[in-house]
Amino acid sequence: MVQLAAAWYESEAFWTITVGGVVAMAVGTLGAWATLRSANPKRRMTYCQLRGTSLLSVLHSDSDIEVRHSNVRLEHPRIVDVEIANTGRRDIPASMFHAGEPISFDLGAPIIAVLSSVSFPFDNRVPAAEIEGQEIRIGPGLLAKRQRVTFSVLVDGRAHPMTCQHSLVDVDVRRRSPEDDWLADRVTQWRVMALSTVVIAATAIYTVVKAFTASFGD
Repeated sequence: MVQLAAAWYESEAFWTITVGGVVAMAVGTLGAWATLRSANPKRRMTYCQLRGTSLLSVLHSDSDIEVRHSNVRLEHPRIVDVEIANTGRRDIPASMFHAGEPISFDLGAPIIAVLSSVSFPFDNRVPAAEIEGQEIRIGPGLLAKRQRVTFSVLVDGRAHPMTCQHSLVDVDVRRRSPEDDWLADRVTQWRVMALSTVVIAATAIYTVVKAFTASFGD
């Protein structure tokens, strides 16, 4: 029995097959996951409010400084950034906007003007946006895969939670917080680290056992 145990324990072929199997399993699992993702592409859009900065927050109540727009004095001027992002694996074309209805974000206070709109990547067009009372209405228009668009708007009113209404078809729409981006990056890193750890551990075991058996044989 001792001789039989030693035979498989010292067998280089056994450890080569074992380690190769572990590595192949890890690579195969990763490949199957990638294939499943590519075979089942999803459309997903996220949105969030990145900031809501008061322009008068650092001024005293008796200050002579005031903010005007078109010669109209603003009582509680704020700059609000609204971001939409295509976080899915396919473009969201204008045809996905049911009946051509835009995505509406209600900021809870009158919107005075859209100050800027920026897309990343920069070579993607920014969907059209218009103001209607307390709402900024975006689209219909193409939101390319992995595209993020930020609209900076001037609002006259105190801060309120932003709400969203949409009629997008076959698109998963979710509210996002800035912390979600950090978490998503960490999850991806953990997956890569886990796969790397399995491969490194299997290789290390094979190397140690091969060195031990070689020494035992001597």
